[in-house]
Amino acid sequence: MVGHDIRNPLQTIVSATYLLKEEISNLTENESKKSMKDSIETIDEQAQYTARILTNLVGNAVQAMPNGGKLTIAACRENGKAVLTVEDTGVGMPEEVKSQIFQPLFTTKSKG
Repeated sequence: MVGHDIRNPLQTIVSATYLLKEEISNLTENESKKSMKDSIETIDEQAQYTARILTNLVGNAVQAMPNGGKLTIAACRENGKAVLTVEDTGVGMPEEVKSQIFQPLFTTKSKG
C-alpha cells in the first residue's frame, strides 16, 4: 500500500515532465530552452529513481516483518534540504552488515 501511495504522485510528476518536454520541443532553440530541457530531464530522472529506491526500501521492510509490523515513511525539510526517513519494526540486521547497506548491489539475500 505504501509503495502504491508513493508511486501515484511520482507518476504524476513523470507525466507532467513528459508534457513539458512536448511543449518545449515547439520552442525555438536558445539557451533558455536548453536550460529548461536539462531541468525537466533531471526532474524526470530523479522521480523515476525515487520510485525504484523507495519501492526497494518498502519491499525490504515488508520482508523484514514476516509476521506483520509497522512501516513509517516520513519527509521533512532540514537546512533547506529534503530529508526522507524509512523505519520498520522488522527483525533488524546483524551489526556486521550495517556498514555495507548503502553500497551499490550489496545484499544479504541469496536471490536479489
